Amino acid sequence: MAMIACPLCGKQISDQAPLCPGCGHPVKPPRPCGHSWLLGCGCLLSAFFTFLLMVIIALLFWIGCSLQSPFDEDLDPDSMTSTTAFDEKRYQCQANMEEITLLKEEWATAHAAKSGGIITSSEAEKLFAEVATKLVCPLDPERSLKTSYDVGRLGEPPRCKCAETHNDPDDDEK
Repeated sequence: MAMIACPLCGKQISDQAPLCPGCGHPVKPPRPCGHSWLLGCGCLLSAFFTFLLMVIIALLFWIGCSLQSPFDEDLDPDSMTSTTAFDEKRYQCQANMEEITLLKEEWATAHAAKSGGIITSSEAEKLFAEVATKLVCPLDPERSLKTSYDVGRLGEPPRCKCAETHNDPDDDEK
């Protein structure tokens, strides 16, 4: 180990010392790392991977939050099931009434009947003979067309006898 003079203060120090103990001046210039300028000494690469990791964590957090319903705590599974079932029954009932309307229009066209005319009970029986068992309100315990719907005059929509709310148009139809 040889002694050399500090280039700044002139004090004798070891040639192995990186800094002068008296003034703190670097004795040896720092060794260049063997990496390319892009990687530096790993600083640029580690910063890139840190940034990438933060983006991935933020993305996973965002996906996790978007999948969770904001009202999870307030939901009552029992009330949700009954509401869903009611909506399905209402939908089915309204679909049945649309089918009745179409059948009435077909009958009126075939018989050259005018709007406001009445279909006699015997004609109604013939008209609905094939589909009457299908066209019943899901809330009708008797499962009969006569107890489910008031067919009405030509040009007028049929009415559900089982649930008045089934006669109201959906919100998107208003």
